[in-house]
Amino acid sequence: PGRYNLYLGGAFDGSRLSKLYAADLQHEEIVAALDPLFAAYAHGREPRERFSDFLIRSGIVAATTNGRDFHAKTGPIAKAAE
Repeated sequence: PGRYNLYLGGAFDGSRLSKLYAADLQHEEIVAALDPLFAAYAHGREPRERFSDFLIRSGIVAATTNGRDFHAKTGPIAKAAE
């Protein structure tokens, strides 16, 4: 109790599944993980772009359009590529 997994990148229309971004977080850690993502979204989003679409376009999380790929490329992929 009190620990959560953070999933990001799901599509509003159900065509894309959310992806595990971070595991076993406390509330404060979730806020700390989301704050820079929301700041990047506010600064770099396209007009009418949804948050999850921004995360995919920016390479922050991998798109998952097939359930068989649910566990592939989890976590913050942009940081792993650096």
